[in-house]
Amino acid sequence: MKEKWFPDELARAYEPMLEVKTELERADNIKRSEMQMPNNNLMSLLVEVGAELERAEKIHPAHVQGSAASPTTTPHGGYAVILEELEEFWEQAKLFNLPKNRDTRPSMRKELIQVAAMALRTIRDCELPNYEENV
Repeated sequence: MKEKWFPDELARAYEPMLEVKTELERADNIKRSEMQMPNNNLMSLLVEVGAELERAEKIHPAHVQGSAASPTTTPHGGYAVILEELEEFWEQAKLFNLPKNRDTRPSMRKELIQVAAMALRTIRDCELPNYEENV
């Protein structure tokens, strides 16, 4: 079975919510596309990040630590990938200017979703332990 980007317990807990979300999105699909409004609630963002993570893993599968197949298997490689995505966001942010009809918000969103996905992938691929404040 393919490893999920989040624990199975969390997936099972959110399954009913995802079903409701899917039904609501179907009902709201026409209105949302007409308004061009993104869905920015936390669950929708997490689903979007998860989909991006799965897409990226198909392109660059992780094998063993230090493998050239996935740079996110080392902290330095993970930093480089995250920085690259963050720089792509910054390029879009600098172009953004609504009075000049330069609406780069969809591109900025895409890049930030990629930043989040690569941060999660680096945490997982490098097997970073949970952070404990008192350590």
